[in-house]
Amino acid sequence: MVAEVAGAFAQVLGTPGPAVVGTDGRTSSPAFGRVAAGALSASGVEVLELGVLPTPAFQYSVPRLGARYALVVTASHNPPEFNGIKGIAGDGLEIPPEAERAIERAV
Repeated sequence: MVAEVAGAFAQVLGTPGPAVVGTDGRTSSPAFGRVAAGALSASGVEVLELGVLPTPAFQYSVPRLGARYALVVTASHNPPEFNGIKGIAGDGLEIPPEAERAIERAV
C-alpha cells in the first residue's frame, strides 16, 4: 500500500524536481519510508531522504531544499500502532485538497 500511495504522489504531483521523504519515530516508519522512497525513485523522482524529523522540520525543509513536495510517514497524534502518510507541498504547506483527492483516486 505504501508503494501504491508513493506512486500516486509521483503521478499526481509530478516527477520534475526532487521530493523529500522522511518519517516520524514510530517503529514501522523507517521501513515504510524506505518503501516510499523506492517507489518514488522507480517513478523517476529524485528523492532526498531526511530520516526521522518532526513534521514542522519537513515543512521548513521542503522549500529551502527546492523540493517539489514531501511525503512524510507519520500518523501524527494517533496511537503508535497506527501509521499514515502526510503530503507537504513545495511551499511547505499541506498539499492542496484537490491533489489529495486525486492521490486517493489513483490508489
